[in-house]
Amino acid sequence: MESFTLTGEGIDVRFSADDGVLSVQGEGLAGTDREFSGENVLISGSDLGTMLTVVLLDSSRDLTQVRLAVLVPSGIRDSEEEQVTGAAIIVTDRTRSMGPPRSPLQDYDVRPLSGTMQNRKTELAQ
Repeated sequence: MESFTLTGEGIDVRFSADDGVLSVQGEGLAGTDREFSGENVLISGSDLGTMLTVVLLDSSRDLTQVRLAVLVPSGIRDSEEEQVTGAAIIVTDRTRSMGPPRSPLQDYDVRPLSGTMQNRKTELAQ
């Protein structure tokens, strides 16, 4: 996993491969300046790229959960740093909500990101 710094409308995301810390700043994120590390950052790879997922709000009073998923390229080749794009997806999940059922069970606030990725590798968490 490489380090990256990406920005988008109302959000800044930075991941340090050196210490495994994901830093998030922005609007609508259940807090404006957050850091996540260790088992609080789920990192998974797929054909789409690498997804980093964190829980922004574990449970509101009605048991709604808010998560952030950041999709970035799997890596870069042959250079120290490259311009990249990605996406921040803020998920409001009502699958555990109390009270009258609300539909849909999930809402997605998708924010395009752009910035740089640095070629300093760490291993994906298994």
